[in-house]
Amino acid sequence: EHAALTARLAGPEATWEALAAPLGLTAVAAAVAHSRGIPKLRVYLFQTAPGLLGGPGEISAAFERARAARTEPLRPAEAQVFRRVVLDGATNYRPRGWQLQLRSACEKVARHLAR
Repeated sequence: EHAALTARLAGPEATWEALAAPLGLTAVAAAVAHSRGIPKLRVYLFQTAPGLLGGPGEISAAFERARAARTEPLRPAEAQVFRRVVLDGATNYRPRGWQLQLRSACEKVARHLAR
């Protein structure tokens, strides 16, 4: 996943075939690896590099916009896990299904970051 993400970032206009060849993957496998890596990258950025996303204030504002969104708002469980893990920085908060909820929450909050 890391290699596919790095290849896509280095050549955003390249075809999947062109990106996959140096990785020893098929175009489909490279696309799948990229698609699987994106949610994990979002979580990583929210947790470890908030400055790249506009800082804690912007992330909090985007979180509130995502909660109030008319279409696809944060579900209560997503909001709770995002608040605890990202905004509060809790390292011991691990309710059932938290990783999937966090990935989904990060996707929804990312849509509301200032551009």
